[in-house]
Amino acid sequence: MWSQSTTISPFSRINIGDVDGAVFSRNVSMGRLAYGLSGPLNVNPYNPATYSELVWTNFEAAAMSKNYWLTGQNQSQSANKTLFNHLALGIPIAEWCGASFGLMPVSQVGYDYIVSSALKTDSTNVPFENSFFGSGGLNKVYIGSGFNLAKKYFFGFNFSYYFGDMQYEEVIVFTESNNYLNTGALKRVDAGDIYLDFGFMYKLKLQKKWNVNLGLVFVPTQGIRTKQSEFNFTYSGDQGTARVIDTVSFEENASNSIILPPKLGLGVLLSRSEKFSFGVDLEYVKWSVSNYNTINGLNDVLTIRTGAEYTGKDNGYKLRMGLRYGQLPISLTNPNDKSEIKLDEVALSFGVVVPIRSKDKLTLTEMNFGAEIGKRGKNVTGALLEQYINVHVGLTLNNKWFIKRKYD
Repeated sequence: MWSQSTTISPFSRINIGDVDGAVFSRNVSMGRLAYGLSGPLNVNPYNPATYSELVWTNFEAAAMSKNYWLTGQNQSQSANKTLFNHLALGIPIAEWCGASFGLMPVSQVGYDYIVSSALKTDSTNVPFENSFFGSGGLNKVYIGSGFNLAKKYFFGFNFSYYFGDMQYEEVIVFTESNNYLNTGALKRVDAGDIYLDFGFMYKLKLQKKWNVNLGLVFVPTQGIRTKQSEFNFTYSGDQGTARVIDTVSFEENASNSIILPPKLGLGVLLSRSEKFSFGVDLEYVKWSVSNYNTINGLNDVLTIRTGAEYTGKDNGYKLRMGLRYGQLPISLTNPNDKSEIKLDEVALSFGVVVPIRSKDKLTLTEMNFGAEIGKRGKNVTGALLEQYINVHVGLTLNNKWFIKRKYD
């Protein structure tokens, strides 16, 4: 986190990079299910209306190992990144109110690749290499509160501060000719601003110990203020012995903003006696309104997620599984027939929870282990296929604070 390089995906070149979905332990193992998911022992910042259901003070932290395999244009590449994932605390304030605060990633930028091409002239084709490099990302620190407005109705909000930096480098090198100047472009974007999101939930008890949660999350269009520095230049020699010939343009700490899109999330969760639950989420993000770092504009995105959880005897081990499918906000053009290539993503996840109870029964620790196997993009001309396995390890600690101990 804190602008650590956490991805090696060329897809992160677009907009603010790879946007993280629900990254908490329970969410990841259940297909990133978020909007209808609730419970007394797990913080769910993706629908802040759930904070009022907390009965114990909840602490959660996790790390994730990301493993990538990239295929495209008759080439392949693999890489691994391990990172600290998130940190959060949830606190029950009253029977009708709860709160949470924490730190988590929003997006990651991380790519480094070269595209070979040629400049067509009247007499010949002049080969060149176009190198692309990017790093950084956005994170957020949040504080939120949830309220039980009536017996079945819940409302909550998160007040977040987005921060981070993103660095970009693009270089064109003419590999077989000294008649053309190489060019370079360096850009750094520092971001920091306030961000708000709102959550609602309706809970209904059915017959035979069955319950239904209906969740709704709304995020309005918001702008994140930035300071941008950019340096465009021509140079001779290679990147190791480069000598700047001319400064084409230079800009330092120019004020700007990143427009982040509105989002609407709907979730339904069916559960029975806290032993079994199954949920479905639908999420719509209007990426087409975003103005930052796009090539041919962005597409609006619809994502569906499903997840299930089973709890063993005496509230023991837990088994989790999930599946998600969604579109990507970018589409590419086939260089052969100029047709549009639409891209999507699908992932399967599963996990297990091992409980560790204290002798005084005032503390419940859970070790969360999970994995997510997925792919996005396509291995066709003009596109790229990315396959990945994310391994997730988390710690959830529940404690009864402010309990007066009794002695004989």
